[in-house]
Amino acid sequence: MAINKIKIEEAIRSTTMFLNNETIEQQFEKKVLKEMAGYKKMNGIATKEGLEAFIRQEATSVKKIITVLGISGEKFKRVVTMIRVGKGYTFDSEWDETRLRKELCEKQDLMDEFCELLLNGRNLDKFKSKIPRFILNDFRIDQDILNRLCNDDILRKLTKSSVSSAYNKAYANYYAQQITEQLKAYAEQYGLHYQYAPVEGMGTTSLYALTNTEKTIIVNFQFNLTTSKGQTDYAEDTIRPLRKKSGTKRNIVMINMLDGAGWIARASDYKKVYYDCDYFLNLQNIKQLEIIIKQTFNISEQ
Repeated sequence: MAINKIKIEEAIRSTTMFLNNETIEQQFEKKVLKEMAGYKKMNGIATKEGLEAFIRQEATSVKKIITVLGISGEKFKRVVTMIRVGKGYTFDSEWDETRLRKELCEKQDLMDEFCELLLNGRNLDKFKSKIPRFILNDFRIDQDILNRLCNDDILRKLTKSSVSSAYNKAYANYYAQQITEQLKAYAEQYGLHYQYAPVEGMGTTSLYALTNTEKTIIVNFQFNLTTSKGQTDYAEDTIRPLRKKSGTKRNIVMINMLDGAGWIARASDYKKVYYDCDYFLNLQNIKQLEIIIKQTFNISEQ
């Protein structure tokens, strides 16, 4: 039975919006509870002595401070950069949380400036003259911040936001595992070679593929819960160049697969990926891959 590319309406309607894996859920629940316990150790940071002690004793102290303040890592880095330049430090690149803590622990003058900013910066002219009030007011450890450390509901929300990227990545890996296991199973069933390696004529990037040396099926896939510029980059910088190359080769079939609520929310990028392939699948209709394999490699029905 010949198979045609599914219509975009059917593709969208059959998208798996969320995956649910109990192992992953338990893993991140434990992570959240452990993180919450760590944040509760911060209840002494309202004084210079307590804040400095916390920074020196806790390896992830800067990350925890950023989370409790409720500000973005990028905004935090900009203000830290301003302090560094103002104190005459040579500027090579921005420091991440680990590097900042290291420098704070090694340079007392920097530690003093940092603690002063967080504890009283909003009242000091040297900070008010350089940092807009809209930004400066976020860099404050006060009673409201301390109350967050005593409220499990608020603390859980703050903690979950700090591990959300790892959570999304765990599910993206889980999605990839399901698809690659299916590819391996079909390869074994039909005597094909499964590979994750560059495909001849398709550049140097490693691709998931099934081949019998004469013909090749390339399978691209991605799962996204949230929206991001990365989806546009994936559609335009990864999928489109592959399609331009595969479209000129009669021995290559290109299949794209997308799932996750983030892709449906990013409709314009979803459509780019949908159109730039020979066939489009998702988890709900992945079994159609078997028909495509038989059709591509001229495998007769058993």
